[in-house]
Amino acid sequence: MTILDYLLALIAYPVLEEIIFRLHLMALLATRFPAWRPLAVNAVASAAFSLAHLPFWPWWHAVAVFLPSMLLGLVMQRTGRWTVCAALHGIMNACYLAGTYVGLTRGWP
Repeated sequence: MTILDYLLALIAYPVLEEIIFRLHLMALLATRFPAWRPLAVNAVASAAFSLAHLPFWPWWHAVAVFLPSMLLGLVMQRTGRWTVCAALHGIMNACYLAGTYVGLTRGWP
C-alpha cells in the first residue's frame, strides 16, 4: 500500500462514507419514513453501506461491515454529529489495517 492508500482508508473514505450514509441517507430515511423507528432507519442505512462495499470487497467483507455500521449509526443517532462517526470510522479502519499488517507479517496464531 502507498501513503495515498493509507490516507484514503483513514481519512477520505471515512469522511465521504459518513457524509453519504450517516448524515444524508439516515436523515432522508427518517424524513421519508417518519413511522420507522430509529433502529429501522439505522438498519436500512447499514444495509446500504454494506452493499456499497460489494463492488470492491469480497461478500464476507460486506457482511462484516454491517455491525460496525450499526454502531456508527447509533453514535450518529445519539450525538447528531457525523464528524464523530467519521473519526470512529477512521479508527476502525486503522485497527483493521494494523490487524491485517500483523497477520501478514507475523502470521496468525
